[in-house]
Amino acid sequence: ETALANAKRLREQFPDDPHLGDIECLAHQWVGEHDVALACAMSRFRETPSQEGTRAELQLLLGETWETLGDRSQALEHYDRAAASVGAFRGPAPGVDSARYAALRLRADAPELQRLAADARSRPLDPVDWMIADTLARTGLRADALAVYRAMGVADLFRTESREKEYAMPGLA
Repeated sequence: ETALANAKRLREQFPDDPHLGDIECLAHQWVGEHDVALACAMSRFRETPSQEGTRAELQLLLGETWETLGDRSQALEHYDRAAASVGAFRGPAPGVDSARYAALRLRADAPELQRLAADARSRPLDPVDWMIADTLARTGLRADALAVYRAMGVADLFRTESREKEYAMPGLA
């Protein structure tokens, strides 16, 4: 709830910053106010018609919120839209991956999941690839998920002072 209070305070201090509105919506999701997060994200989505990066991130949040609320079809629709927004996300593109893997996980498309596992086994991996292992594990492909975690070097990561810990932690939680 501290994050939500901070987001609201920052929004009041900087009302014209479009990214703070997104953070406030996300904070509602974090504290379990999913209906408020959904209304917030939908409102923000309508308010930002020309800001492609913001819209892509809001699509991802809408997908996550709809999934939490139990509406798989709405979640898939928004995940697919977010995943199609390659290049629209601000900064590195974990949002595109999050959306793509979430849609894949909800569809439980066995051939596509097998392709994902094969692709992961065919290349070097690092801790930022945790979403691959998470997707595989959450769809029942636990042996493939463990292989990905091992290839990422997760066990070694915690024996060092690696800067990659923060990127890997969501996948280990």
